[in-house]
Amino acid sequence: MNENLPKNAFKGDAVEFLQVVYRSPDFDFETRMEAAEKAAPYERAKKTETTIDDRRHYVAEMPAMPKDLDEWKREYMQPGPKDPTADAVKAIAEQAKKEKDLH
Repeated sequence: MNENLPKNAFKGDAVEFLQVVYRSPDFDFETRMEAAEKAAPYERAKKTETTIDDRRHYVAEMPAMPKDLDEWKREYMQPGPKDPTADAVKAIAEQAKKEKDLH
């Protein structure tokens, strides 16, 4: 397609061509303004295109407010799974106490 173009044909794309026209003092003011007007949408994004909020939003349901501290403790301070090391430490402490009582 480009092989039929003359050697001195413009090598850039349409926007580059319009930029050459509106920047060149060789063209009259009206022609330069028309080229600038046609190139402008392709040189800078429109305001609506740059202000799209693509951050993700999440909704979380908050738990009901407890009536008092005791209700909060009942709801949130329940014992977790039993730690086997706690039993081992307790057994060692009991054994040490027995040995101390024997002496």
